Amino acid sequence: VGADSAYTRISDARRALKERKLTKDEYKKAIAPLETAMRKEIDQAKSDYKADKISRREYRERVAAIEKKYK
Repeated sequence: VGADSAYTRISDARRALKERKLTKDEYKKAIAPLETAMRKEIDQAKSDYKADKISRREYRERVAAIEKKYK
């Protein structure tokens, strides 16, 4: 398993690092796009909330779902 492998969750990459299947640099490269995508989705949810497109509850639920998806 290398950094080229597509990890769909940060926890999967972290587990691979812990099991020494990835080096620290490979781990950082593997999680960077995941963290970027997660941040982008959370930013969109925040934008929707600030624009009154969704309620505070919906915002919290959406962020929780996004974090569950990536972490």
